[in-house]
Amino acid sequence: DLDPTKLFMSMIVHDVGDQKYIDIAKGETPESKTKHLLKASGIPDHLAHDIWVIANGVSFSAERRDPDRVRELIKLHPELAIVQDADRLDSLGFVGIARCFTFGGHHEKRKYGTFDKAAQHIIERFMQYLPMMKTESGKKEAWARWPEMELFWKMFQKETDVSTVL
Repeated sequence: DLDPTKLFMSMIVHDVGDQKYIDIAKGETPESKTKHLLKASGIPDHLAHDIWVIANGVSFSAERRDPDRVRELIKLHPELAIVQDADRLDSLGFVGIARCFTFGGHHEKRKYGTFDKAAQHIIERFMQYLPMMKTESGKKEAWARWPEMELFWKMFQKETDVSTVL
């Protein structure tokens, strides 16, 4: 059985504890930052723990490193499959592309790269989402959005190709 509170709250907070957004100098950890927000929102500790586990399990990189761990987490918390699919679907399409460029322009390690590297990152990373979708509706929607990603890549290459002017 899916718990709608766990599902909704996990979707809301899944990025709160992301390494990109915590301040290690202030002693923040992904868990402490997420649980602090949940507690401040009136979520009971036992529920906050489950929400943290689900939110922490969303990570694309962590799943690539240890897919068996994610499969086990989904057995314990089936909400994770839906939250992962929703997070990945959020990246597929034109809004996801815009968000990726925005983040790339702000992120210290990426902001000195080129537009081409950002576009290549979008295609290479997001292509990996397709076989990682968990739910039937997530799979269907991801494949429906993929042509937009391919169109973006094709148009980006066309508009940034300077070979004809060199």
